[in-house]
Amino acid sequence: MGAEGEKVDPVCQAGGKIILNLLLMKKLIFSLAVFVIFEGCSSVRMFADGDTGSAYDKTRGNFIELNSGEIKLAKNVVYKSPIVGKPVFVLDGGETFDAKEVIAYQVNKVYYRKYGDKYRYASRIIKGNINVFLEYVSTSEKNAGNQFYKDALYIIQKGDNGPLIALHAKALKEMVEDYKPSYDLVKGLPGYANKGKKILQAIELYNNRKM
Repeated sequence: MGAEGEKVDPVCQAGGKIILNLLLMKKLIFSLAVFVIFEGCSSVRMFADGDTGSAYDKTRGNFIELNSGEIKLAKNVVYKSPIVGKPVFVLDGGETFDAKEVIAYQVNKVYYRKYGDKYRYASRIIKGNINVFLEYVSTSEKNAGNQFYKDALYIIQKGDNGPLIALHAKALKEMVEDYKPSYDLVKGLPGYANKGKKILQAIELYNNRKM
């Protein structure tokens, strides 16, 4: 600012306002970015206590399970997904299986089960009366220069032989309706709800119940 009685150049005054507006806009963009980062992490952290190392099949080492239910044990299980050709599993000695024939597999104490199409697998992070699986799904945003992001997709399964279903309150209500303490936690949630303490607590209660 100029001294008292001194005229301020209107060009400089306008330039100062532009700079101030830019700084305020930059601060707003930064705040929004921080919000998006932490909001995006909230769903990933919902099952922070889930651990693939405690949810694997402790009765076996590495293996694949065929659609027929047959288990193939192996020291090494390698999943190959070539750019050209079909994904396959290669076991010791080169024995090969088309991925469409494999419903589940376990490698290095991480258990994976098929979800959705014939070549998608999700890792189990909670094992119990209701199993919880996690799959990271890549998405792209055109407005972000086609950059790729990974979203956490939670999947639930009642028992070890039930179908895998994307986690949302409607599906969870059906799974826990035979146990009132769990059902009461989620019965008031909208059907599309897929995160929150009530969902987590309902699953924990159901898994700790005496069957």
